[in-house]
Formats: sequence, structure tokens, C-alpha cells
Amino acid sequence: MATERKTLTQLAVPICLETLFYMLSGMVDTLMLSSVSDQAVGAVGTANTYISVFIIMFGVISSGMVAVMSQNIGAGRPGIAYQARQLGLMFNALTGILMSVIIAFFSGEILRIVSISPALLEPAETYLKIVGGACVLNALIPIFSSYLRVFGYTKHSLIGTIAGNAINIIFNSVFLFVFHWGVMGVAIATVISKVVNLIIVAGMGAVLIKAKQSPERIPPRKILAQIVKIGFPSAFETALYNVAMTLIVRFMNQMDAVGMNVTARSYAMQIANFSYCIGAALAQANAIMTGWRIGSKEFEECDRGTRKAAIYGIITATCFSVTFAFAVTVQGLAGLKKTDGVNW
Repeated sequence: MATERKTLTQLAVPICLETLFYMLSGMVDTLMLSSVSDQAVGAVGTANTYISVFIIMFGVISSGMVAVMSQNIGAGRPGIAYQARQLGLMFNALTGILMSVIIAFFSGEILRIVSISPALLEPAETYLKIVGGACVLNALIPIFSSYLRVFGYTKHSLIGTIAGNAINIIFNSVFLFVFHWGVMGVAIATVISKVVNLIIVAGMGAVLIKAKQSPERIPPRKILAQIVKIGFPSAFETALYNVAMTLIVRFMNQMDAVGMNVTARSYAMQIANFSYCIGAALAQANAIMTGWRIGSKEFEECDRGTRKAAIYGIITATCFSVTFAFAVTVQGLAGLKKTDGVNW
């Protein structure tokens, strides 16, 4: 089957919108939970920090799978790309089930080990038990979304994210303001939205992509070796960052018995995440295009395309970061003027 080659813009814009909607989901949760209590916001932020640590291993397969699939698509071997998806799906499904069981049954022990503030323990445990217990969804969604993207169907992956966000907002509103379920309601709404997202991307992949019908096949162990070889360094880089964030949250918990430090961090992180939204989309789009070009042996185009994506990413991330820093500084000065009565 032929795969239409798309430009960096055609790939990056839908991926950027998808990333933006994913971040907006977290912001909606934060804003709605702030009506319950600041402790609830801090508890969910803390729980999400440790959930991200547990799902790092999913990234080993997902990132490696994207590289292997895109290279084989570029080389005109979609059947092998399908094999890579199947292996990634099997591995992440088994790992996700294992992680879900561990988090669901040992969420309280995990949070106590990292010295969570006593004021945040109960809501954080509730959220971690429900959302972490369904982290198998976090393992499967990237597999099907990446499968759509590498074959050029980035808009369809975006549809799944938008639909999941809409469901999340609806159920958040019902569970928070009608049933008054608090953190538990937000957690349940999050899981339902991920189930909807998974059903949509999995269904679209099955309908739109016919790579399974292509005859090319190689030994599965060879594909798995390629996936791990490519994916492990990328996942290890992410792991180091998440471990650093985990230690920071642990230190903040130890210095604050009521959990206001991690609560403030949760609010700040929701805003700061937008500064790298476009850069992350450009990186994912460039990774797909690089795989296509490597597969078709267009090595000079790989270099030029990566330089172009890097320049765009640096410029946009810098603009966002400066804008956010300036806005926060102005807001801080305005607040200081009000509280201290200083005549600026």
C-alpha cells in the first residue's frame, strides 16, 4: 500500500493541536478541582508525577516502534511496519496490565515511600488507585496513535484526543458539581475519556490502514531488537527527567506538611507545559519524516529537515517562554503593589 508523504507543517500542526488538547485536559482538571480545594489540586499533581514515572517503560516501545515503522514505510515495506505495531501492542499491553495491578494495590505504600504530605495522602491515593490502576490505557493509546501518524493520518489521531477531552469535561462537570465526588470523580472521568480515546484511535487504525495485507515479514525477534535498541536511549532520557521531578516533589513534600508547595507547582506546571507544545509537535513530526527518509535512503534530507525543525522549535519555545515569564512578572508586580501599597 502506498503512503502519502506529508510536509513538516502537515504533520506538525495536527500533532501540535493534539498535544495542546492533551494539555488542556490537565488544565481543565486543575481548574475544576480548584473549586473543591487547593489540596485536591496538589494531590492530583503529585499522583500524576508518580504515574508518569511508572509509564516510562511504555515509551521504550512506543518511540522505538515509531522509528521502525516509519523506516519500513519509507522503504516500501508496510507489512513489517504492521509487525512492529503488533509487537509494540503486545509488549505494552502486558506491561500495562502489570503496572496497573501494582499501582491499584500498592498506591498507598508508593505515596508513603515518597513522603507525601499527610494532608494530600487520602485524595492522592484515591486518584492514583483509579487512574494509575488504569494505566494500561496509557500504554495502548500511544501505540494506536503512532500507528495512525506514521501512515500520515495525524488528523484522525487528533479526533480521538478531542473526543476524549470533550468526554472528560462533561463527566468532570457531572461528577464534581452534580454528584460531588471530588477527586474520585475527576479520576473516573479521566479513565472514561481515555477509554473513548483508545476506542477511536484503535478503530480508525483498523479501518484506514491495510498494512496487514502486505506480504512483507521478518522474524519478530529481529524487529523487537530494533525497537528496544532505538527506544531505550530515548526512554532513558525521559526517565532521568522524571526521576529528577520525582525527587523535587519528594523534597517539597518533606518541607511542607500541608502540601501547598506541590499545589503551587501543579498550577505552575499546567501553564509552563504550553511553552514546549509546538516544539514537542515538531520533534514528533520530524521523527516520522526522518524515519521515512532513512527508509528511502534520503540521508541528506534527514539532516536538512532536522535542522529546520530544530530552528522552528527553538524560536517558538523561546517566544512562549519569554511571553509567560513577562506575564508572570507583570502580574507579580501588580500583586505586590496591591498588598504592600508601594507606589511604583
